[in-house]
Amino acid sequence: MRNLTKLRVRTACIAISAASLLIIGGCSENFERWNNLPEPKELKVEQVHYTHAVQFAAGDDRLPIAERDRLDSFLAHAQVGSADKVYVNVEPDGAMVTDRRISTVAAFLKLRGLKPASPITGFAEDEKKTDAVNVVVRRHLVTLPGCPDWTSEPTFTFNNTVHSNYGCATASNLGMMIADPEDLINGRTLAPADGDYLRTSIDNYRAGKTKALLDPKGDSGEAEPAAETGDEGS
Repeated sequence: MRNLTKLRVRTACIAISAASLLIIGGCSENFERWNNLPEPKELKVEQVHYTHAVQFAAGDDRLPIAERDRLDSFLAHAQVGSADKVYVNVEPDGAMVTDRRISTVAAFLKLRGLKPASPITGFAEDEKKTDAVNVVVRRHLVTLPGCPDWTSEPTFTFNNTVHSNYGCATASNLGMMIADPEDLINGRTLAPADGDYLRTSIDNYRAGKTKALLDPKGDSGEAEPAAETGDEGS
């Protein structure tokens, strides 16, 4: 009887040891999952600039027709828009470049709907050119995260973390609809607002005098009358 009890105890110890080894083995197999945390889905914003040299004839401040065409081609190729920052700059060794040439190029850009800013430094080309004025376009580009991301298994959450694809839709949608990627780095300073206009808008909203929504199915583009919701106060 005593030998039988010892045998049962020994068998139980072996079973417990075997179970412990299985648990340890399972944990070791999933050890990578505990430490391989997915990186958050974030947008990357970087600043780039494009430079175009506008060449003038020696001693002349008039913009040649060929240079106008080249400048228009540069603006079209770079898809320069109102959100871009445009500068009119001179070469460091451009002693021949006068303020009248800068004004000429700036006036040409204004005719294209752009707002050229004051000259700045740090955008000179490697190959310096005399009798030239640089048009510099600076913008911010946003890079979307690698989405969708299905690298992690959706059925295992041993480290109690989110799935690798978590946040992909939010980050991607924000990156595609942002008008000015620079807003993702620095917010804009609030300008003075028209208090009377804002007060009137709020009063009209409270009085139910808001404009009706446009009917997307309508051909005329005119606003459809708002649907009646019943008597006031009901």
